[in-house]
Amino acid sequence: MIAGAVLTGGRSRRFGKDKCQEIFHGKRLVEIAFEKLKHVVGEVYVIGKDYGLGKFTPDVYPFKGPLNAIYSFFAFNPSAEGVLVLPCDTPLVPVELLKFIVEKSNHADIVVPKHENFYEPLIGYYSRRTFEIAARLISDNNLSMMNLINNQNLKVLPICGDILRTFGDPDVYFTNINYPEDLTRVLEIK
Repeated sequence: MIAGAVLTGGRSRRFGKDKCQEIFHGKRLVEIAFEKLKHVVGEVYVIGKDYGLGKFTPDVYPFKGPLNAIYSFFAFNPSAEGVLVLPCDTPLVPVELLKFIVEKSNHADIVVPKHENFYEPLIGYYSRRTFEIAARLISDNNLSMMNLINNQNLKVLPICGDILRTFGDPDVYFTNINYPEDLTRVLEIK
């Protein structure tokens, strides 16, 4: 089984308040991410903070970042084969891109977009094989998602270039809401 997971465990320090609760076109950002994942996979979890949506999974180690969220998902869901993750603060990510990532999930341990030589590691697929490696990284306090993506024991399939452009303008849909002005700017886009 491949499940979906909305990442909500951040502190929203730059935003100044819980950005997952912010409204974008009539819905909370967390609801938008949840609904997008629901269009792609059968079960959707919310990892980090509970917003009354789907199945809630707490962070095993609170405020240890998205690597810990992936670790936490697998720790609490031992039968899951993989997880499609999406943060609550990227409301423009196309559902079709998420479907494409899942379609490619049988080809690699990690399937993530790579735009302009930078990975978008919070939007992607992670297989069960990432669990033990994530556990080791966390125990060594190596919390960067790039430590997982660059691990030699995992096969990574980046989604790049022309493929990303088939889903729209990556410069637009990868917009991340970190500050209130980001939300204002995104509201003007769509």
